[in-house]
Amino acid sequence: SSFFASVDTLGKIDKSTLSQKTLMELFIEGFKNTEELFGELGMPDDIFEWKNVTLNDNEEVIEINWAGYDFKGSLAAQWLPETVEKVDLELDSLEGTLDCASLPVALIDCCLECNKLSGSLHLHGLPSKLKFMSLADNRFSGSISLVELPEMLVFLHLARNTLSGSVDLDHLPQGLEDLYLSGNSFSGTVSLIHLPQALKHLSLDENRFSGTLNLTRLPTGMSDLLLSDNDFDGETDFSKLPGSLNILGITNLEISGDMSAVKINEHFDF
Repeated sequence: SSFFASVDTLGKIDKSTLSQKTLMELFIEGFKNTEELFGELGMPDDIFEWKNVTLNDNEEVIEINWAGYDFKGSLAAQWLPETVEKVDLELDSLEGTLDCASLPVALIDCCLECNKLSGSLHLHGLPSKLKFMSLADNRFSGSISLVELPEMLVFLHLARNTLSGSVDLDHLPQGLEDLYLSGNSFSGTVSLIHLPQALKHLSLDENRFSGTLNLTRLPTGMSDLLLSDNDFDGETDFSKLPGSLNILGITNLEISGDMSAVKINEHFDF
């Protein structure tokens, strides 16, 4: 169906000129198999009849939970209504790129893991209210910047893509609790002395990080630190690990140091 939408000077589409139903139709236009959603009768006239789509009192879409439908085709996340707060498309087979700056301004929780999404990620454009973001197990590539993430971000999962380049962990959001970067091709040195005090889980394993490790100023409440299968080397001071640490992954590294004072329990991975 044809439609007209105004475009601002930056080339961003003004979605306010389109109805919620039109936006949702554009969002799924690239999906190749929507039978699970609509059945044999096809697309209903009203979006409140769509499966696992939640509307607010103004009949605006606020949640989309389509995890595990195994949708094939292409994702056009730029058409998501600006009112959407949560979208879950985990375990589908969607292809395409992701323009972080075009995601809904209301978005709080976004799970697109286990798809076939590709291209680069410009994370500085993520919506300011975003708290949870999982893009794990896709095909994203290129370098990323972790410097201007949303201040409210609590959870960021980017594991098992083909991301590369160095990462700056000195300017993460102060409330960030979980950061997963494992299974990529990141390289360069890593600073662990200015991590957010809220950080509990940090996975950097299975990359190409190198240089020495400073483990003397980790967050006091950190639970898991996974560093295995990288190129870290040199003398490492283990005397100031936080008492809360349950998992320390340091296998297949060229580091050395006195671990006699480390309280080793069954969860430590050497």
